[in-house]
Amino acid sequence: EDLRMDVELADVTPETWGYIAFQWVQYIIYMRGICPMIFSEFCEFVSSVKSPALAKKYTKFIEQINEIGEILRCTGLQGCGELLVCLGNNYNIPSEIFHLRSTMSPSAGEKDGKHSAKLLIRQMTSSMSVLDTMDSGPAVLHFFVRAPRSIQVPNCRPKKLNADKLAKKSTKLRVTVDINEPTSTENFIWFQAASLIRPIPTLTLPEDKNTWDIQ
Repeated sequence: EDLRMDVELADVTPETWGYIAFQWVQYIIYMRGICPMIFSEFCEFVSSVKSPALAKKYTKFIEQINEIGEILRCTGLQGCGELLVCLGNNYNIPSEIFHLRSTMSPSAGEKDGKHSAKLLIRQMTSSMSVLDTMDSGPAVLHFFVRAPRSIQVPNCRPKKLNADKLAKKSTKLRVTVDINEPTSTENFIWFQAASLIRPIPTLTLPEDKNTWDIQ
């Protein structure tokens, strides 16, 4: 089955949505071999890389992931809490799908944000730890976010999803999301919000760099 996780969070503040969703994305790229270590640790590791070519490649990867975090923060502040992560070389025929959405509540306690993130990561750990390693190896990540048509994200250029390409095959996604027609006048539409995230080369890691912890 394609859909690995379909999660809905209730009463999340716009501010904490970005935090929770970004933790979720970081965990996916780690568990699926796109990043060989926890993202925060990888950011520290890059500073010690001696090869200029590798350092440039790793820095670009970090910029891509951080851009996703900024997009999630901005969409949260505009009351939008829904994203779709597809793994596979072709997003029309994904090998795995992760869907996260939430209802926004300005009155929800800020302290609930980290608690919600920890519960979500624990749920993902339980779900993903029993999955077999994909035979094809690490897959490309496709990142989609639901947001207002007029959304502006500093230093980012979200691309509108070509609904014609996805609509006929969207049943394979096995997840309930509305893909807007390009001519729709609806305010909230789906964006392909980041360039393709490709796996970085496998690294030789210290033995203690294989745990997940939210600081």
